[in-house]
Amino acid sequence: MLQIVNVNEGTYKDAYNFLCSVPSITDVDVDILNNGVIVMDDDRVIGSISFELYDNIGLIRYFVFKKNLPNSILCDLLERLEANARLLKLNSL
Repeated sequence: MLQIVNVNEGTYKDAYNFLCSVPSITDVDVDILNNGVIVMDDDRVIGSISFELYDNIGLIRYFVFKKNLPNSILCDLLERLEANARLLKLNSL
């Protein structure tokens, strides 16, 4: 079952390892990853999206998926990311 989860102490290691498994990502920024949201398929990370703080906006980073996802999951994922940005008082993503 697919679940959308914020990156936190309990999910950080799985999210980090997922991103490190992507050949084009050579370095994972801790601050950016901590702003992120991941998609879990049972106990396995299959997707990640995050943002980098820049002035009063968030720049999308780590938009990586290893599985096709339904539109409803993508919409929920973006809504969760937007909620994370609002908590940091960002004007936009």
